[in-house]
Amino acid sequence: MKKIVIIGAGLGGLTAGNLLAKKGYQIKIFESHNAPGGYTAGFRCKGFYFESGTLSFESSNTIFKAMQEIGILDKIEFVRQKSRWLSAYYDGTSETYHEFKNLFYTAFPDEKLKLKRYFTETDKMVQAMQPFVLGKKKFFNTLFSGYKLFRLFRRYNNVPISEFTNRFFDKNTILNQFFKYWLPGYGCLADGGSNCHNF
Repeated sequence: MKKIVIIGAGLGGLTAGNLLAKKGYQIKIFESHNAPGGYTAGFRCKGFYFESGTLSFESSNTIFKAMQEIGILDKIEFVRQKSRWLSAYYDGTSETYHEFKNLFYTAFPDEKLKLKRYFTETDKMVQAMQPFVLGKKKFFNTLFSGYKLFRLFRRYNNVPISEFTNRFFDKNTILNQFFKYWLPGYGCLADGGSNCHNF
């Protein structure tokens, strides 16, 4: 029996260890932290539990397939992710990319044109990523999306997110301060929220 050592008990290490164990390998996983989970691990303080890492995932097809192979898919309950966006200027929840955009259109009606220009560009990123995030197998859709992603990559490869945001919103405005740290369309918003789950 072959022995395999895995460094790190995050999701990657735990998944690889379980899949290899099912194939008959003897696995040892080493972790420097006091608990497994890696980026998904939380912590306790004064009687409260805090989620300090990833709360959701987008690529459900890939994740569910791996969980099914390991044999744990039917043992975990999943719920759709709902995010609340709260500040002095807006307060709302969203489950989808569309709802997220509407939250900002409603909160900043005077900035509608700038928001529209901004979201038009991020929409291109969302649409180009969809076949890859959703695991769609249609060859021509994937090829065309890959081409669009390549063009976007060439356009923005060396553009920091703060500079990207400055192209659409005036510096020191609320919208600039918000979006320069976070790009909508990335992560669980990539497929409109329909494939984004908490666990």
